[in-house]
Amino acid sequence: MRLYVDLETLELIEGPGFRNPVTSLRFKRGDAAKLEVSFLSNGTSATEIGDPAILQLQLGIKPRGRYDVGYLVQQSAWVLPEVGVSGPLYSCTPSFNTVELDSAMQVGSSTGTELSEILLMGEITWREGAGEPTSTRTFLVIVENDVNRGTEGVPTDAEPAYPLPQNIASPADLAASMAAHLGAADPHPNYLRHDIQESLSSLHRTRVRAAINAPEAPPSLATPMQNISGTWYPAVLDFAPANYDGGMIEGSPGWRGRLAAVDGEAWICTKDDMTTTNDGWIMILSQAEPPPPPTVTPVYIDSYESLVSFGTVVAGKNYHVRFDNFDSLPMSSDSFGIAYVNYGSGDFSNVQLLSNAYLSVSISEYADFSAAIIDSPPTSSDIFAEFTFTADATFDWAGYCFFGMYGSGEMIGFTVTLTEL
Repeated sequence: MRLYVDLETLELIEGPGFRNPVTSLRFKRGDAAKLEVSFLSNGTSATEIGDPAILQLQLGIKPRGRYDVGYLVQQSAWVLPEVGVSGPLYSCTPSFNTVELDSAMQVGSSTGTELSEILLMGEITWREGAGEPTSTRTFLVIVENDVNRGTEGVPTDAEPAYPLPQNIASPADLAASMAAHLGAADPHPNYLRHDIQESLSSLHRTRVRAAINAPEAPPSLATPMQNISGTWYPAVLDFAPANYDGGMIEGSPGWRGRLAAVDGEAWICTKDDMTTTNDGWIMILSQAEPPPPPTVTPVYIDSYESLVSFGTVVAGKNYHVRFDNFDSLPMSSDSFGIAYVNYGSGDFSNVQLLSNAYLSVSISEYADFSAAIIDSPPTSSDIFAEFTFTADATFDWAGYCFFGMYGSGEMIGFTVTLTEL
């Protein structure tokens, strides 16, 4: 509770700048109240009232009009602010749980005459050392009788009857019981542990399978399994999956998302195909051996006069290729390329054009490359194109040049960089 004392009138007022007197303070019998007192100069600015080293404060509350009797509530232990602090506050914690206050309110009366509230008077006094004291105006204090005493217990005539206090489990009791239950070797024969794997009897295994509508147990409890049309399949395969024609052996069926791992390679199935010829398996990781370094090949386009090889590609592996480092500036619309790769039996898929400049380019599923100059490149070094693709067979990516440079009379020289991903 925050109190404001006007140092000009020594009255309790509503707040800084509001000098209306506070008519009364209310407290509860049996409680401890926290008071914070601000002393206001001119009724506006909080100020210090003395040196904290020698300052004494006292709160006293007595029966109204009975100046000659002892305190019902009293507090002389105050927390004082530091010297020079802005907006100093003086605080104390008076107790309204005193024998004298209980007597005045007739607490515990056997005749039922306890008072619902009592009117008292209060005063705050302060002094520095042996100096003369200063006191506030006497203010009215109303103390209400308390409802919750802490000795009542739980009502026994509730509908339905409420258990006795000693029979009510607290959160701490429940936590201790759960800890004991989980710490037991066999918590309960009819319960399954959720946090560890348990060994079940044949009867319990039958009951569990019936409960989850799985009448047949998987053939391997150590491997994640899934039942497809009455047949159990491992959710994670430990042998090579079926893939492209002639590319893999020991083929395996699979549904979309199934994983396979073998010899340091990781595969994922991209098709829902429960046959051993499923061609939806894609390798996503290979740790069998590191990929070879990029193959950098200089190429000269001279109209079928030489066989050009960009390097060997392996079935099932992914590649990145870049065409750049042109040694001359072709004329607009000049066309060129590589055709008849591996004598017409090249095999690519998932061809993706990543980026290009001043070239209209493509790579066919037969691994042929074709390009045409577009726009007007400022310099030959501005011309490039790059792709990614998957090799669906193992072969030497080699073929014959075609077209040449129409109208230029020159050969086109550039570099092909092939990188296994």
